[in-house]
Amino acid sequence: MKKKDKINFIIDKLEELYPKINPPLDHHNNFTLLIAVLLSANSTDKSVNKVTPILFKKADSAKKMVK
Repeated sequence: MKKKDKINFIIDKLEELYPKINPPLDHHNNFTLLIAVLLSANSTDKSVNKVTPILFKKADSAKKMVK
């Protein structure tokens, strides 16, 4: 088995064992997911999902968040 075939086999098996799931945190892009994850470290996902829509209306990017 070639190295590329081994890699593809491993990837296929991992995707079979661990199908893609959506994170329980509401987000619009990678930045908002990062912020939601940081907030969830100190709170529950449920409470983060209550707050983030308000936050992300005002700041859904790093530049807006700095302001």
